[in-house]
Amino acid sequence: MPKPLITIKNLKIIKSGKTLLNNVDFTIHEDERIILVGDNGSGKSSLMSIIKGNQEYDEGIIWKAPNLRINYLEQNPPYPDKDNLTEFLSQGIEYPDLSKIKEIIDELELSNINLKNNLSGGEVRKIYLAKSLLNDCNLLLFDEPTNHIDLPTISWLEDKILSLNKAMLIVSHDQEFLKKVGNKTFWLYQNQLITREGPYEGFYEWSQTQIQSLKTQSSKIKQKIKSETKWSIEGISARRKRNMGRVRELEKLTEYYNRTKIIETKSMDFLLQKTAESGSNIIELIDISYAYDSDLNNEIISKFNLKIKKKDRIGIIGANGSGKTTLIKIIQRIILPTKGKIKTGENINIKYFDQNKEAIDLSLSPWTTLTSDGEYVNFLDQKIHVLSYLKMFLFDEKKSLQKNLALSGGEKVRLLLAKLFLNDHNFLILDEPTN
Repeated sequence: MPKPLITIKNLKIIKSGKTLLNNVDFTIHEDERIILVGDNGSGKSSLMSIIKGNQEYDEGIIWKAPNLRINYLEQNPPYPDKDNLTEFLSQGIEYPDLSKIKEIIDELELSNINLKNNLSGGEVRKIYLAKSLLNDCNLLLFDEPTNHIDLPTISWLEDKILSLNKAMLIVSHDQEFLKKVGNKTFWLYQNQLITREGPYEGFYEWSQTQIQSLKTQSSKIKQKIKSETKWSIEGISARRKRNMGRVRELEKLTEYYNRTKIIETKSMDFLLQKTAESGSNIIELIDISYAYDSDLNNEIISKFNLKIKKKDRIGIIGANGSGKTTLIKIIQRIILPTKGKIKTGENINIKYFDQNKEAIDLSLSPWTTLTSDGEYVNFLDQKIHVLSYLKMFLFDEKKSLQKNLALSGGEKVRLLLAKLFLNDHNFLILDEPTN
């Protein structure tokens, strides 16, 4: 039987006054590749951080196997703090195996990168994947490991994970990736953790069955509360002393119902604002070249031509570090090409979705992000309350007033979309909008 590595009992997490998880119990065993799923803000990253020991929890007991070694790949790791890649990958390893380090550098095509240059999001992610996989640990925690990386790297990662003899807890929104690597699922749903044995395949259908079962149970409890409440009003006076226990049971039942009743998750539903019509030609790039430094022999974009016309929907794909984000910054003139020309059409109003969410000030709240000096925003040529607008993006009042620092990665994406769609635009540029 696989050996338990970590057991958690009665875990409770409260964040910004909101209960994220309550009375959560689970055990992670050797060789389990567990998929951790749940809505944005349900506590996935917080749970991982607690397992690693980086975050405090409010209640509960955590037991870890003696000499348990845990490695945690965060959702947004910092930029590498060394100039030499081999030196960075060797950090924290008592006896680094340089041949293994070189092998994984070659496999991830990182041998030619320079840490002194600006790395792409995908290159940073690949470096940290290499660091995690080289780490001598028993339990790997992966928070969105496929964010930013290209398809060949995802395929490589799938094979690597399946070949490792390690326990893992993995958070990802990449459904195909999850189906290939998972052999157990932890589902965070309405402050609880529900376990499903077996592969991730078929999880959605199973979860809908579970929700329907919980709805039926909740409905029965509601009916019993209704019946008992009627009795407490009409019949308690006859045997007051004997029946006070029944009243206390009713109070407990009501409290349990309020804590566990099913709250339907809504979808975002809104229309984009129609703005001033642009001309037929939006942007034209003519013989564009770009080099990160003055060495024109090391161009990342060379003699590139592109014409974007009205109603075009263009997808940009390419390997990590091939210049995708650089290209869209050139289109916006955030950076200028080393060579070539850019022609912009008439009445062009560009709005940009940044993959690193740099447009969000963490010291503000969702409310003050959208309107710093009032209660209303203009949307669809109408003045609406900021809370009503944020509700379209699945923010309740409490979440709308707390600091952006407390938002999950997915919630930050929704806030950035909310901010983006408030403004007039007729040309949208989206860099990794599904991360």
